[in-house]
Amino acid sequence: MGLILTQIMCVAMNRSLLNVLVALGLLEKRQGRFSNGDWAATFRDDLQATRRIILDNHPGPVDALNPGFGNWLEAGFEQQI
Repeated sequence: MGLILTQIMCVAMNRSLLNVLVALGLLEKRQGRFSNGDWAATFRDDLQATRRIILDNHPGPVDALNPGFGNWLEAGFEQQI
C-alpha cells in the first residue's frame, strides 16, 4: 500500500495543481474506507487511481520511442489486481 501512495504523490508532485487536488480528494475518499476495514477495496481503489493518473499524465502512453510502456503498465496493473 505504501508503494501506491508513493506513486500517487510522485505523480501529483510533478503535475498541475488540479492533479494535486485530485490526489488529495482520493486520499480523503480513502479515509472513510479505513474505518470500515475494507483494505482490499481500498487497495483496488488506490491501484486504479494510480493507473488512471499515469495514463492521464505520464508521457509513456504517447511516447513513440517507448512502444512497450502501455503493455508494461497493464501487466503491472494486472499483476497487482
